[in-house]
Amino acid sequence: MRKIFVIATIVYFALPTLAQQSWQDAEPAPGYYLRDRKPEELMRINEIWKEDFENGIPDTWENTEMNGIAHWEYRGPNTTPDYYIGSRGSCIPEGQNGSAPIQSNTWDNGFIIFDSNYWDDNIGPCVTGFGTGPSPAPHAATLVTESIDLTNYAAAQFMFTQYFKEWTNNSTASVQMSVDGGTWEDVYSVDITSGNSTEPDDVVIIDVSEAAGGHGDVRFQFVFEGSYYYWMIDDVTVFEPDQNNLVFTSTGYGDFDIFDESNETGFEYMEYSMYPDGMAPYLYLNAQALNVGSDTQTNVILDVSVTNIQTQEVLYNYSSSAQEVYPQENQGFAITGYQMPNTIGDYRIDYAVTQAEDDSEPENNVDEKFFSISDIVYAKDDRETEAIYVPSALYDNTQYEVGNMFLITGNDMEAHSISVGVGLGSQNGAEVYGAIYSLEIENFSATELIAQTESQAVYWEALNGLGDENMMVLNFTEPIQLDKDSAYLVVAGCETGGDDVIFAMSGSSEPYSSWAHFFPNNYGYLFETPMVRLNFGEVVGVKEEEAYFPEVHQNFPNPFGEQTAFQYSIREASRVSMQIHDITGRLIQEDQLGVKPAGKHTAFISASGMSPGLYTYTLIAGEYRKTMNMVVE
Repeated sequence: MRKIFVIATIVYFALPTLAQQSWQDAEPAPGYYLRDRKPEELMRINEIWKEDFENGIPDTWENTEMNGIAHWEYRGPNTTPDYYIGSRGSCIPEGQNGSAPIQSNTWDNGFIIFDSNYWDDNIGPCVTGFGTGPSPAPHAATLVTESIDLTNYAAAQFMFTQYFKEWTNNSTASVQMSVDGGTWEDVYSVDITSGNSTEPDDVVIIDVSEAAGGHGDVRFQFVFEGSYYYWMIDDVTVFEPDQNNLVFTSTGYGDFDIFDESNETGFEYMEYSMYPDGMAPYLYLNAQALNVGSDTQTNVILDVSVTNIQTQEVLYNYSSSAQEVYPQENQGFAITGYQMPNTIGDYRIDYAVTQAEDDSEPENNVDEKFFSISDIVYAKDDRETEAIYVPSALYDNTQYEVGNMFLITGNDMEAHSISVGVGLGSQNGAEVYGAIYSLEIENFSATELIAQTESQAVYWEALNGLGDENMMVLNFTEPIQLDKDSAYLVVAGCETGGDDVIFAMSGSSEPYSSWAHFFPNNYGYLFETPMVRLNFGEVVGVKEEEAYFPEVHQNFPNPFGEQTAFQYSIREASRVSMQIHDITGRLIQEDQLGVKPAGKHTAFISASGMSPGLYTYTLIAGEYRKTMNMVVE
């Protein structure tokens, strides 16, 4: 049985077989993410009116559909289906209970859905079962809010979170507004590529000040028209905007676009958190700033700098040209790129957007990103565990793998090992392995296994809860040569399934760049980034499974000085050595202490020449080891 702290869960169910399909047809991986899901606010708002559906669809709302049968539904903690289920129509994999729910801030106290798939075909089979449900498509469903009084507000904005999926231009979703009993006017329509969906947490903000400000009877209606699939809504809000408020909606240092046909592999210019020095990145610095104020913002400038954290040297500074940003405009800034030197170290990118006006909330006008350059580690995750991926129980006892795409941009790159973060809830003693695949983008059936490590048993010290960064290292028997300008899928896997091993995740994943693979040939993409890293040299993971010796007596100063003594005990005569690794797992010092008899001994650690920071030192006695943290100031 899994021992898991369930803080919050987001469910993803759909999973296609991609053996005869391209990656564009992929669906989210089946399962859910354990995470500390705290409400995320884009900005501070002056709320006028809000409905988060904690108590269902209010009686004051009008819920109608042309056939009189289909209607908007409420999903909540005590409904059937509950808030873990989005669509319950036929077009979900056999054996699943439903599709993914919306990812709004308050999804777990309830949301609403118009489930066109269900009303047209609730039993299946998908597509060939058209028109067999309780209310055959096409549908024309409206949901009208109660009257909202904006008499005392000259400026107002309408906001909601949505998750809309349509089927090849067969359905539309829009919002209309009526003022003082007047006609319904369109104020918003969903605009997505045919056959696709919005993000599950898509936030929409509509400025209605000109038409609705100062009026006492304002109503909004959500309109779904056509056939398939669904539209989910939550956290419907009317708020009074500040006059002047810019907010970052994104910042980055990559230029990833898997849809750009000029990219040879499709995975060029992704952002990584750790680069080996043989592949120092070219930074495509960029940002987007949204004007959530009621006034046009003038002389808007983006400032960006790149700083070496250890030396505090500013490597790069840039200021954009001035622009005007109109209300509700999400202005993009693309900056001339910068080639990073191959200097090992930790780096910070600072972003700041300013305007001529006094911003009402300047704290959301700044952002920062971090990355490292080492001589070994290549990583896409954000380092500390932010979520844990648990596969759907439908795939218990099924071999599966999770991992990330890595583009090789350097010459003579030889992979020595794969590091992986295993999630709390995995079984002690269950085995994990690492593997590298050469992945043909257009057809997943062309996937070729390049190399695989031996399996290694999971041990308690390697498990990750939220905020942890405990990495197991899975070594190849010999280095694996990887080709320049080639993309590889690097994974960690468990042959006995997700009921034995679950994996740690950190940071959101760029589209189609992180995957779950269920054997023999089922793939689903992940919204979170697995903590699976590629190493081009010797690294060590968290402290190995320990016996009760050697014992380290911490009766010495820590932080460590130029020459620091420490004492240790061993129960029987052993050959003893000591290793020091930096925070990325890179071996920076190794000392052979010789064969020592049983008893207490003294050794010395020299911090001379070591940069300030956190390190680990490992005392090895025969086949046993003890790992401790050390701080150098």
